[in-house]
Amino acid sequence: MRKITLFRILFVFGIIVSSIIGGVTIAMAIKGQAVNLISLVFVFEIFVLITFSLLNLLYHFFPASKKVIVSIGGIISVLYLLFILTEVMLRVTMNYATYGELNSKLPSLDFYQNRKVEKLKLWKPYEGKEKKVRKVEFTYTYPVNECGCIDSSFKNIKTAKKNRILCLGDSFTQGQGAPFDSSYPRILENVLDKSQVSAKVYNCGFPGAYPHSQLNLLKNLCENKILEVNSVIYGLHSSDFDDIKYTIAPRPWFDDLFGTGISLYGMSYVVRYIAHKLMKYDANLIKMNEAELYRAATEKELLKVMLDLDEFCNLQGIVFSLVYLPSVWEIKNNAADNIYQTLIAQLAEKNIPVYDLTADVSKAIHNENVYTFYYKIDMHPRPAGYKLFAELIAKKLYL
Repeated sequence: MRKITLFRILFVFGIIVSSIIGGVTIAMAIKGQAVNLISLVFVFEIFVLITFSLLNLLYHFFPASKKVIVSIGGIISVLYLLFILTEVMLRVTMNYATYGELNSKLPSLDFYQNRKVEKLKLWKPYEGKEKKVRKVEFTYTYPVNECGCIDSSFKNIKTAKKNRILCLGDSFTQGQGAPFDSSYPRILENVLDKSQVSAKVYNCGFPGAYPHSQLNLLKNLCENKILEVNSVIYGLHSSDFDDIKYTIAPRPWFDDLFGTGISLYGMSYVVRYIAHKLMKYDANLIKMNEAELYRAATEKELLKVMLDLDEFCNLQGIVFSLVYLPSVWEIKNNAADNIYQTLIAQLAEKNIPVYDLTADVSKAIHNENVYTFYYKIDMHPRPAGYKLFAELIAKKLYL
């Protein structure tokens, strides 16, 4: 009978692992997750190599303990195989897939790579002359102007229009999920023109933008006389709160391994399962029992930047307006997130009114299918949703 050695265990294990990895890689490539999986495989095989290299050294330097070492090697092999099988199961079922993976099939290698305080004020404009946005439910190509905004050129703009309106905000302002001419700023201009209200509307909404970065963009546009506006509309959205909270809360070790920026959470669904089910992290990778610790600081920071926007506009002689653009789940609940209800009340105390569209959008949709106005997976408004935003804003602020 041939003697079982650690080398033979490693050889057999390697064949099994390679076969599983090969099959899963092909399957995940079809699902658009190949980059995610290859990164996981690379890290996983490093762990395998280190583990069995150490066992191999122990096997040769401690011959009296060979049986124990072989047993340990067998147990580790079983644990590795269980990890692989669990990873496959979670990936096939898409349990614990991130929003980005569900929406665009892109890997989430670094869950919140912008979770750094200094990036709050950073605004990175689009490069090139166009931007293609490809999601599961839609694909659109948008023009990009010289300022990196999805809008027509700002060069040599001289207009006699009475209302020169600049729209700031995130992707809900930019118009993601609709053609270029169907964002709420574009439709707002058309609605005002049809109502005989002289207006030119500029769109500087940017997906994922922090309010801080939009303030810096506004300062750049005004101080360098790129645009001369007399009205600014800032489109608040529920993601603004989370975006700021991410920068305040520290990244957990599994999302930033040893400070290297390597995200095990982004690579592995098993890690996500452990993080959420066993370690009790919420969807934002913040400990559930610590979430309230960051809420007050986030509310304070969000209030401060809104006040800074209002103050800058006042100094420039610009009318500043805040509108709250509801998410699909808020429409279903017929109420804005309670965090924003608190913020809206705080701003009202500072004489900065906020037009919360939630109730009016809910009333307008009424018994219609909400997914006629919003995408089900992407959750951005459809063209019909942006049209509704524009009509309500026009009626409330200008008509």
